[in-house]
Amino acid sequence: MEKEDRMKIIADNITYYRKLKGMTQKELAEKIGITPSTMSDYMNLRSAPSFGIIQKMADFFGVQKSDIDTTFKEKVDKNSDIQSIYNELHPPRQEKVLNYANKELKEQKAESVIEEPVELYEVLTTTKLAAGLGYAFNDYDTEIVYVDNKPPKHDLASFVYGDSMEPKYHSGDIVYLIDKGFSSYYGEICAVAVGDKTYLKKVYTEKGQLRLVSINPKYKDIIIDFPPAEDTHIRIFSVVGTDSTVEI
Repeated sequence: MEKEDRMKIIADNITYYRKLKGMTQKELAEKIGITPSTMSDYMNLRSAPSFGIIQKMADFFGVQKSDIDTTFKEKVDKNSDIQSIYNELHPPRQEKVLNYANKELKEQKAESVIEEPVELYEVLTTTKLAAGLGYAFNDYDTEIVYVDNKPPKHDLASFVYGDSMEPKYHSGDIVYLIDKGFSSYYGEICAVAVGDKTYLKKVYTEKGQLRLVSINPKYKDIIIDFPPAEDTHIRIFSVVGTDSTVEI
């Protein structure tokens, strides 16, 4: 039975028994302990009463729950049909039915606990990318982790550290990076390694500088010279994907 059909049947039955009592919707709502607006929602098919409310109505009207919500009757009828057929069988056949039912139940329980094997992918990560105030970058600080999604083609993978790029990137996430060389940037999310600091930021090219912008508004923009001074090391990696690690 469709949800809308069920709500319509319930509303019609409530109306029928309410009119037999000669009372208004508001009076009925007060009798069973709900607000008039909630009763109005039932009548206008915006929501369906819970099983507990249906029981309260049935008790108040002196009827069965199935007289208000016919889905109860359908469930009872199905159980009655099975029991009725079983009772008509001779004992040897009853035993066959029980054996078959037990076999089906055992298979059903077994199916419910079967877990598909998960394919894990190994990722070599390098240091941390600060989504905050900067974190020392070290090409030799590596760690192998595992993810359950196939990594995209990348030059480098690294951890996010901090909360300045939330809600898009969270501390502990992995980002996959590609080194595209120097270019112009218009808000792309990149990993910027400058000097002994690395950042994960939205990058904007401005006259003589780069502006590194956080998604989290509590952090101020970071300005760096661009092109950099001759004695300053800078590399910019484009983010091509992200994932979370899997414990093994």
